[in-house]
Amino acid sequence: MPAGLPKYIETFNLQFEQMKEALKVAESEKDKEYVKGQIQELYRLIEIQVQSLRRIQRLIKEFAAREKVPSSVDSGPEPKPEMDEKSRGELTSFLKSLKISETDLQTLRQRGWEMITAGDWDDALSALTRTVELAPDDVRSLVLLGWAYSGKEMYEKAEEIHAHVLEKEPEHAMALVNLGYISLKRCNYRDAIQFLSKVMKQDSDSTALIYAHYYMGLVYMERKMLEDAVGFLKKTVEMAPNLLEAYYNLGLVYERLGESEKAVNIWQDIVAIDPGDKWAQMAGKQLESVGGPNPELEESKQGEFSP
Repeated sequence: MPAGLPKYIETFNLQFEQMKEALKVAESEKDKEYVKGQIQELYRLIEIQVQSLRRIQRLIKEFAAREKVPSSVDSGPEPKPEMDEKSRGELTSFLKSLKISETDLQTLRQRGWEMITAGDWDDALSALTRTVELAPDDVRSLVLLGWAYSGKEMYEKAEEIHAHVLEKEPEHAMALVNLGYISLKRCNYRDAIQFLSKVMKQDSDSTALIYAHYYMGLVYMERKMLEDAVGFLKKTVEMAPNLLEAYYNLGLVYERLGESEKAVNIWQDIVAIDPGDKWAQMAGKQLESVGGPNPELEESKQGEFSP
């Protein structure tokens, strides 16, 4: 553990204690609001540091597993901040009573969305849970939290959240999309098609529309209606060329249709776009299985010294 880390945590704890005292002695509403804003800022700063540490820890674990580094690097519980339980509870309770600005809320939602798109489900769930604690009635934060639960395959919890959202906004496109996805994962294709078709008819949310087409493609892929799957997946990549998972699955459908050349071209494109991406690595494995050239391997071979 770096020598400065305990002092770093102690500083946060000290700042919080000072802010609590400042709030007690504040006389005017203006002074009270200022201190509340400082506490919110401290909370956000701690949240950023926690997420950064978790990402670094995950990278170290992945490296340790890959390089077979012995010892406790790749095992054991995550380190917990050394704030005492009383202070942590007071901070959480107090923050729940504060009003968060829309700008700050957008920042927190964006951070959660970035974790979702990166497939960092644990971090997304942690961050979005905190966001919802700060803004329990914010529908967009609730939808993202439900999405994170879906990514963790906690479908009952995700379904509960999206049902709650639909009570507030019965036509909410992303909630409907996520319920469609949950139905797909449960092999309840009829309900999945109903949810996703409803979103396509709305045509009101571009992100929801993209994922409605993508999940519909997966529905027809699972039902072995491959020509229909191609149509939805092609439409998806037209709307969102960087959604590599849709492009990857389009390659799978072509391969199952016996159109191996199209599949190989798609997987090669994915590897060329972002070799380090999870879907690019999966595409590379597909290329190995069908005997197609892997652009990343070809490039590495060209860089090798040859006598």
